[in-house]
Amino acid sequence: MSELKIIHLYGQIDALDWQVDQPAWDYGKGDFFGKLKEFTENIKIIFEERKSDVKEAQDLIKNAYKIFFLGFGYADENLEALQFSGLLNKDHHIYGTGLGLTESERRKIVSRLIQKNRFVNRDLMTIEDCDSVMLLRKHL
Repeated sequence: MSELKIIHLYGQIDALDWQVDQPAWDYGKGDFFGKLKEFTENIKIIFEERKSDVKEAQDLIKNAYKIFFLGFGYADENLEALQFSGLLNKDHHIYGTGLGLTESERRKIVSRLIQKNRFVNRDLMTIEDCDSVMLLRKHL
């Protein structure tokens, strides 16, 4: 996992064990609520400034062969934040999580993504009813 570059456009509560030597909080243990204020400072909302994260994500996506959207949500605001309409090309292999979504809902997401970026190859795009770990295990 340490070799993967993961960008959280909206930040993350704390670093995970494999991202740093000593996370600020041990997930599932300790006083979460005592650190809540600190954690909220690590999260950005949709309308907050996050240009450096977006630019880094755009550069990585443009140069990637396989792209994974994990827990992405596929909301128009997320797609606009990434400037999705000009980001991908026909050679990108795109995988995304759609945990709990029906096949019809996942097909609609693929159609929406193609509408947003006409260069995306439908045959190279998969939105699966699975969690992030399973998606990575299947396609890495």
